[in-house]
Amino acid sequence: MKYLLLPFAILVSISSYGQIIISNDTTVCGSYEDTLHALSSIQSSMSSDDMHDVLLDIGFTFNFYGLPYTQLVISGNGYITFDTTLANTYSTWVIGTPIPNPGQVPENAIMAPWQDINTGAGGAVYYGMTGIAPNRMFIVTWCEVPMFSCTSDLHTSQVVLYEGSDKIEMHIQDKPLCSGWNS
Repeated sequence: MKYLLLPFAILVSISSYGQIIISNDTTVCGSYEDTLHALSSIQSSMSSDDMHDVLLDIGFTFNFYGLPYTQLVISGNGYITFDTTLANTYSTWVIGTPIPNPGQVPENAIMAPWQDINTGAGGAVYYGMTGIAPNRMFIVTWCEVPMFSCTSDLHTSQVVLYEGSDKIEMHIQDKPLCSGWNS
């Protein structure tokens, strides 16, 4: 049985900029190809494995689970958290319990997806705010970041946070599986 923890719309941007709003227990399948581009303007300073980046200003107020946030922290392991105490700290890669799990990091997070990637081995994380109020976007892109222990397998994904509507848009270009690492 599936539970809807956060009702939100998933926007799928195709060449026609069409919008699909998905409801509870809906599956979208089909052939879709696109190339993600690092639209974000600032390159993260993360250069070692399993770290959270510095505390970042979003540039506008973003409401997540009904709470307003103006700052966030990017994880080198593919998620964004609004837990600002995690800035410049270790970012766990172990997924040993269901999520969300109160009291377990990561909490209050957007998984993009959460996985063991290694920013210390290559690739880059870009972020930045773009647009004009009240329609700005904060964009985070994990660009060709190697999987841990499978460094020739590169992960690319992007999360876009929208001002005003508080919508979350996710794009996954490459999500390899490193089956030889950690089962």
